[in-house]
Amino acid sequence: MKFLTILVMTAWINGCGGESSRGDIPEPRFDSSSADLGQNGLVMAEATGNLESSEQEVDILRDQLEAAEQLSEQERAALEKKLAEAEAKREEALREIEELQAAQQELEAKQMALEEELKRAGQNAIGVRIFHEQDCIDISGGWTWDNINAIAYPCHSDDNQRFQFEYVNDTDFRLIAKHSGKCLFVEGASNQVEANIHQKTCARDGNQYEIFTFIHRQGDEAKIQSKGSQKCFKVQSNNNLSQNDCNNIFTVFKIAP
Repeated sequence: MKFLTILVMTAWINGCGGESSRGDIPEPRFDSSSADLGQNGLVMAEATGNLESSEQEVDILRDQLEAAEQLSEQERAALEKKLAEAEAKREEALREIEELQAAQQELEAKQMALEEELKRAGQNAIGVRIFHEQDCIDISGGWTWDNINAIAYPCHSDDNQRFQFEYVNDTDFRLIAKHSGKCLFVEGASNQVEANIHQKTCARDGNQYEIFTFIHRQGDEAKIQSKGSQKCFKVQSNNNLSQNDCNNIFTVFKIAP
C-alpha cells in the first residue's frame, strides 16, 4: 500500500535555524486509531436498521400475546420468552446507537480540529512537503512554467517541493507551489482516470479543477480529492502524480503538524 504524508511545516522551523529533516518530524497529534467518519456512518445505518427490526419484532410478539386467548401455558411461556429476547435485542441496538452517536461527535470534533490546523498552516507556514514513501511531491525540474507535471522525487529543501494552502471555504483549498506561485491543477480539467496533476497559473475564478478537499479520513489520514473530477491523487508507477477513482485507490495523506 502506498502512503502519502503531508508535513505541515510551521514558522517554528525558522526559529530552529534551518531546514527540518524527516527525522525531526513530530508525531501526529490526531489519533490514527479513530474510525473513519464514512465508515462510522455505515455502521450507524446498520445499527439503525437493527433497531427498527427489533422494534417491529417486539410489536408483533406483543400483538400475538394480546390476541391469543386459547394459548396453553407452555405456548404462552414460549411466546413471552421470545418477547423478552426481542426486547433485549432492542435495548442492545439502542445502546449501540448511543455509542455510535458519541463516536460520531468525537470524529466530527477531530475533523474540525484538523481543518483548523490546515487553515493555520496555509496562512502561516513556509510551505508543506507532501511525502510519498521515501520521496516528496515535486514540481518537475523546478520549472515555473504552466503545465509542468507534479512527480514523486527524492526529498530536498528547495521550494519546488513546498506547497501552501489557500482556503476558498471551510473545507476546500488550492495547493500552491511555493517556488512558482502556481496552483496544482487537474490536467485539461479532465474527469478521466490517470489524468496528470500539474501546475498552472491560478485561475481563482471558481474553477473546480484547481480546488481540492480532504475525504475518507481515518484519524489523521485522508485522501485529496479534486472538486471538479471527484477523483483522488495517486502516484503512478512512473512517479507522476495523477488522479484515479477514490474508491479504487489506497493512497492517503497523513497530516503531521
